[in-house]
This record gives sequence, structure tokens and C-alpha cells, in this order.
Amino acid sequence: MLKATTLISRPIWVVALLMAGIFFTDVFIFHESNLAFFYLLAVIFGLFFRERNDVILIGLIATLLTVVAIFLKPPTDSPEQMLMARIASTVGIWTAAVLVIKILTLRQEENMQDEQFHALFRFATNGIIIANSRGEIVRMNPAAEKLFGYDNGELLGQLVEKLIPNKLHRMHERHRNDYRADPKPRAMGIGLDLYAVRKDNTEFPIEVSLSPFKTIEGEFVM
Repeated sequence: MLKATTLISRPIWVVALLMAGIFFTDVFIFHESNLAFFYLLAVIFGLFFRERNDVILIGLIATLLTVVAIFLKPPTDSPEQMLMARIASTVGIWTAAVLVIKILTLRQEENMQDEQFHALFRFATNGIIIANSRGEIVRMNPAAEKLFGYDNGELLGQLVEKLIPNKLHRMHERHRNDYRADPKPRAMGIGLDLYAVRKDNTEFPIEVSLSPFKTIEGEFVM
């Protein structure tokens, strides 16, 4: 019973009903019109699918219905004209299917990269902190939280100076502004002894490397 419910809830069944409606209308209502191009709508709905094979299945079914309709519709044009019109519709269907499959492939690759990044971020043994262009902490992995003695999410929205001894705040702000003007991957404080401060105000030596990156949300430093 659980399997049946899961299958019925899949978008492909909604698209199948849409194609059945298009086929019925094409064959039995609008005799003098070629409605096969409406199958493009069904293919475009493939953007909501997870599997590319579902898009191929929709394309095959749409092609089959397009061909079957030639034999069921009352002849209003010569057989050659009807066939050419259906061929044009079929080409459009498969052009749309290829584009949808391409989009789904890019989406899957992007999701895979995101999952890999989140896994590396979460399970890395070194502390990783991501700050925005204003120096506010937007992400912090468990290793960093443990290193500095903070609970999950406790530092989000705080300036990175929160993790630096008070006497170095002004100097670090200047360095942060200078780095923002010319961001590039590099080690921080080469030749200097760097110190950070835990939640309990104890200081400890650290090594820091900086890696800038951009997203649609803005500029960040990891």
C-alpha cells in the first residue's frame, strides 16, 4: 500500500493525466487542429522530476500519442501534410526533452557538489569559519566550535573579532579591510605569532589561512 501511494504521488502521473487530456482533445474534439505541440508542456513539467529517465519516458509516450493520433483523427489534410506536421511536433518534443534533461543534469551535479562541500565542512578536523564582507560569522563547523568552546550556532552573526584578543581588535579590523580590498588565498600573519581567544577568555596560538569566494549572496572569506 505504501508503494502504491508513493507512485501515485510522483509528478510523472500528473503529467500522464495531462497527456491523456491532450490526446483526447486532439483526436476527438479539435479535428482540424494539430495539438501535438501541447505535449511540450508535459515535457517541460519534467523540470519537477528527479530522474532523467522519467523525462525520456514522457518523450516516448508523447511521441507515441502523436503518431497514434494520425490514424484516429478524421483526415482534414493529405496524409503527407499530416505526417509532416506531426514530425515537426515530435522534433519540438525531443528538443524540449533534451533541454530539460540538461537542466536536470546540471541541477544534480550542483546538488552533489553542495553535499560534498557540506560533508567536508561538517566532518573536517580543522576549524573552518566563513565570514561575510562585513566580517560577520555566517557559518562555523563543529571543529571550530569545539576549538573555541562555543555551542552550535552561538557565534553566528558575531564579528570575527570575537575570536581575537581585545588588544588586537583594531589592528585586525584594519587588516580585514586591507584584505577585502585585495582578496586572494593566502596564509594570515606570515612570520608572526597569532593568537585567538576561547569563550572562557583563554588565549591560544593558532595558524590561519584565508580563502575568498563569491556567491549570488555576496563575498565571503573562509
